[in-house]
Amino acid sequence: MNFESYSHLIDTDSHDQRSRFVILFHQFPLDHDRQDHWDLMLEKEGQLVTWMLMDPPRSGSKIRATLLPDHRIDYLSYEGPISGGRGDVTRVIQGVYEPISSQNDHWIFWLKPDKQCWDVRLKNGWFTFKSCSREP
Repeated sequence: MNFESYSHLIDTDSHDQRSRFVILFHQFPLDHDRQDHWDLMLEKEGQLVTWMLMDPPRSGSKIRATLLPDHRIDYLSYEGPISGGRGDVTRVIQGVYEPISSQNDHWIFWLKPDKQCWDVRLKNGWFTFKSCSREP
């Protein structure tokens, strides 16, 4: 993946501090050819920039990230079946996010679910998650 072409995804200069995120667990039917996974979705200009994660995000984890096409903003609040027999999604966590820095192949942002903070770094197709201190 050419990360330079995605440098606009997390823009620290024009970011709205109220931008939301959600992590959904996407479970497929047993007879489907795709694996269950987690979708990390960041609100950006009326769409959700989305990455597929094959493992659940936890503090201290390093997870391979696959950038997916943007998803509809409706997924910020949706749980349930997905059209076309593609399984179901369940909300795992939600909140707001704040971009910290962005360079061609290395992005840092904070996910801020209620009473928590995760320092999230994306570099060369890998997310790392760790707990961070919430600002006052």
